[in-house]
Amino acid sequence: MSFTSKTQQLIALLSSCSSLKHVFQIHTQIIISGLSQQNFILLKIVNFFASHTPINSSSYAGLLIKQSQNSSWWNILIRNYATGEYCSHSEAIRFFVEMRRSGAASDEFTYPFLFKACSSFLGLKEGKQIHCDVIKMGICNNVYVQNTLIHFYGSCKKIVDAYKVFDVMSLRTVVTWNSIISACVGSCWYYDAIEIFRLMRKCGVQPDETTMVIFLSACAELGDLILGKWIHCQVIEQGMHVNCQLGTSLIDMYAKCGAVDYARLIFDRIGERNVWTWSAMILGLAQHGFAAHALKLFSKMKDCSPCWDGGRRASFVSRDGKSP
Repeated sequence: MSFTSKTQQLIALLSSCSSLKHVFQIHTQIIISGLSQQNFILLKIVNFFASHTPINSSSYAGLLIKQSQNSSWWNILIRNYATGEYCSHSEAIRFFVEMRRSGAASDEFTYPFLFKACSSFLGLKEGKQIHCDVIKMGICNNVYVQNTLIHFYGSCKKIVDAYKVFDVMSLRTVVTWNSIISACVGSCWYYDAIEIFRLMRKCGVQPDETTMVIFLSACAELGDLILGKWIHCQVIEQGMHVNCQLGTSLIDMYAKCGAVDYARLIFDRIGERNVWTWSAMILGLAQHGFAAHALKLFSKMKDCSPCWDGGRRASFVSRDGKSP
């Protein structure tokens, strides 16, 4: 078999592979065939191991690129640890340090994942150090970097720092506005969130579903039914599809504002419901004296949705004093 044919065969096997065991076997064949230095093949292997959930698979990917100066490979690894469900997000920072030691240059694709990782484990010290690095690199005006930086400071409840980033931005996307509104809501600066939303509309930026979900949570915490209804009108006027996430936010807002009938109307019209949708409606009923209705809906939820747990069951029981 020719060199080209062997390469194509191994690439095809890697593309169709779904098992760690098989990838290890293919990697062995790659080494035996003398193809381990082929960048495209190595990138395929790194991408597979870095995106797999077991921790040791990502560590294996780290060993493969330890001496590499290819930024793309390191970015893949950092992204996995920053976003992986079963990964230790702080490990993304460790791999960033190793990346710098290897001589690989970080870029505008590296830092958003690092700030995302710091947001996950509330690493304020690490995030501030990385922010300094961004300034030194001269990419502090990159909108993607700035958006994740706002989210990071918001997650760490450093709303003033989030504002500092927001205020100097020359380009603001809808993600930018969502990030600063979310930061305000997360720090209980609800009236600031309202003002920013108004400024967003004044600047001609069209809010999206995420904007509405964030803003509805502010209305719910303030108990401002009038403002919540206005947001609901905006949803209707813009022709937004009331999906599970948006519907749940509307139910939660109406329930917390005492408009249980409106909450139930939204609940009955939603085609797709998850456990949070059911919980928002049931808790709304229970908190406003409709215990019998809450228990009835809870029994219906158990038949319709398998995703309920003992913690929620105990919560509902405590509001009525007896088990459903």
